[in-house]
Amino acid sequence: MRDRAEFDGEGSHGEVRSTPGWAWRAKCESVESRDMKNLFNRFVREEEGQDIIEYSLLAAFISISGYLILQSIGTNVNTIYTKVQTATTAASS
Repeated sequence: MRDRAEFDGEGSHGEVRSTPGWAWRAKCESVESRDMKNLFNRFVREEEGQDIIEYSLLAAFISISGYLILQSIGTNVNTIYTKVQTATTAASS
């Protein structure tokens, strides 16, 4: 039996095709797969955005390090302020 032209109603703007539905879908899937592979390969080889990512990772590392250092020093500073407050209160009475 011969293939007859079919209307593809899936958003192809009235395109008439002469291949059966399954072959049309297989052809589209292989094109999409090839396009995705090309996009992935281009993404892996691209080096333009690498600087921004490195700077943001460095800023995150510095921020986290600073927070942890200040958190550990904070208890010591609080102890010093408490001693100063106790000494000034005792001196004023």
